[in-house]
Amino acid sequence: MALRRERHGPGHLPDDPLAELFTKNPDDDEKGVWNDAQSLIRLSEVFLANNRPEYALELAERGLALIESTPNPRATEYRRKPYAFALRAKSEAQDALGDEEGALETGQQARHVLASGSHEGLYEDGRDVDVLEYCARKLSDLEQLDEALLLEDEALGILRTLLDQNLGDHEVNLERLSSLLMTKTDTLAGLDRLEEASKCSGKSLETARELCAGNPDAYETNLVISLACHAQSLFRAFPDDRAPAIAIADEALQRWTELFRLRPDIYCAELSEQYYQNALYYVEMQDLDTACQLGEQAVKYRRGLFERQPGPHKVPLAQYLTNYAGDLLAADRPLEAATAGREALTLFRELHSSSNGPQGKDVDNSQHGSEYKEDLRMALENMVMYSQESGAFDDIEGLKNELEQLGPASDNDDDDDGWGDDDEDDDEGHDHGHHGHSHAGHHH
Repeated sequence: MALRRERHGPGHLPDDPLAELFTKNPDDDEKGVWNDAQSLIRLSEVFLANNRPEYALELAERGLALIESTPNPRATEYRRKPYAFALRAKSEAQDALGDEEGALETGQQARHVLASGSHEGLYEDGRDVDVLEYCARKLSDLEQLDEALLLEDEALGILRTLLDQNLGDHEVNLERLSSLLMTKTDTLAGLDRLEEASKCSGKSLETARELCAGNPDAYETNLVISLACHAQSLFRAFPDDRAPAIAIADEALQRWTELFRLRPDIYCAELSEQYYQNALYYVEMQDLDTACQLGEQAVKYRRGLFERQPGPHKVPLAQYLTNYAGDLLAADRPLEAATAGREALTLFRELHSSSNGPQGKDVDNSQHGSEYKEDLRMALENMVMYSQESGAFDDIEGLKNELEQLGPASDNDDDDDGWGDDDEDDDEGHDHGHHGHSHAGHHH
C-alpha cells in the first residue's frame, strides 16, 4: 500500500511565522546564519506537514540561499547536514506541488552533499538514511527501479551499522528500518522479484511488531501499514497458497477498525482502502460473498469521505464502486450491480468532463488530462452489461450512443496496479466486466 506516515507529526504554526525570522537581519557571524537557515528549514517542514507546500517551498529556498551565501557550505559535517536537509525540504515541497522531476533533481543534490562527507564516518542521528530513502522513492516514482534499489541497500547498510553499534536513537532507527524495508518491498515488486519482496516485507513486519510491542501508542499505525504491505506482497508472491496472506490482511483490517473507532477523523481513508484491498483478495479466493461485504464497507467509508471533501475522494470512490459492481454481478446480484455501476458512471462522467475542459485548482483532474476517457468507456460498457443482466430500466440505446461519441478506444490503457483479473484463469465463469482496472485506481 502506498500509505506512509509522517515520521515527525505536524508541528504547530505560529501566528506569523515569517515575521520573527525576517525582522532581524541574520548577523554576520556565520553560525547565526546557519542557525537561521535551520530555523527556516524546520519551519518549512511544519508548513509541509500542514499542507501548505507553496510556503514550505519558499521557506526552504530562503534557507538554502542563506546556506549557499556562506563560503564553502560543504566544508564540514556541521555544514553539510543542514545543507542536505534544506535540499530535501525543498525537494519534498516541489514534490507536493507536483514537480516530480524537480523534486528528484533536488533530492539527488541532497544525497551528493551528504555523500561528499560519508568517509568521515556515519551521521549518528541516521538522517542521511532518511535522505537516501526519500531519493529512492523519487527514483521509483519515475520508474528508475534499479537505481532506487541501490540507494535502498546503501541506506539499509548504514542503518544496520547504527543498530549493531547501538548508535543514535534505537527506537527511531527500528522505525526507519521497518519503513525502508517497505520501500524496498515496493521496489522489488516493481522489478518482479516477488519472493524477495515478500521476505523483505516480512522483515519489515517483524520490526514493526517489535516496535509496537514496546510502544503501542506510538507505533500501532506503523504496524498496520506494515501488515497491509506484507499481505500484498505474500499475495503476489504465492498465488497457490493464499491462506497466510489472507490472515495478515484480516489482521490489518481488524487493527484499522480499532484505530478508526478511536480516531474516525484520521483513519477513515485507511480503513476504506483496506476494505477495498481485502475485497480484491477474497475475489481471487473465489469467495464472492465475503468480497461483496468488504466492497460494500469500502464504498460506505469512502462515500462518507467524498461527501465531506469531494476533490481527493472522487477518483477512489469511482474505482471502489466499479470493483464492487463487478463483484456483485459475479455473485449473481445484477440489480445491486446496476445500482453501484450507475453511481460509478455518474462520477466518471463528471471526471471526464472536468478533465477535458479548462481546469481550476482541482489537482486530481489536471494531472490526468482526458485520461478518464477510458474509465468512462469502461463504466458505460459495464452499465450496458448490468442493465442487460438485471433487466433494469436503463436507457441501453442512450448508453451505446454515448459510447459511440467517445470514439475509438485508445491503445495505451495498460493498467499496472498489480491486480489483474487476467492472470487468474477464472474457471467459475464469473464475468467481472472490466472489473475496475482503471487509471483511476492510482490515487495515492
